Amino acid sequence: SSGINAEWPLRPGDERIVLVVAPPESIMEAVTFIHSKLRTSLSEEKGRTSKRRGVNRLKEMKLVVADTSAGKIIGKKGETVKKIQEENKVKVMLTSKGDWGVVPGERVATISGEEDNVNHAIEEMLAVVAKDPHARL
Repeated sequence: SSGINAEWPLRPGDERIVLVVAPPESIMEAVTFIHSKLRTSLSEEKGRTSKRRGVNRLKEMKLVVADTSAGKIIGKKGETVKKIQEENKVKVMLTSKGDWGVVPGERVATISGEEDNVNHAIEEMLAVVAKDPHARL
């Protein structure tokens, strides 16, 4: 009914990639739903710590964005990302263009913090991207 199509792998692992295809106005609804499902699943695994960097996966979400969108999220002199981090009490890290494992033309934004704060930060990031007529998410 909302025009959302989401697919994710059934086998558990450290990284879970979810492709969301939806109208822009429905994307956040899908992200919030998926976020809660992933966190519920991870909670059932007792909040295990990731093998990478000892990060608690219950406090982290990743978003894949186009290079141009990453630039919009960062903003001039980092002002946009700094504002998102401060207002939502999260940490946002974006991969560099040349990072290994990233699809050419795409970057990964890792948002860390409490669940509601992460959701709000993602919502703000999606709003920034939605304003860009050349953006793809």
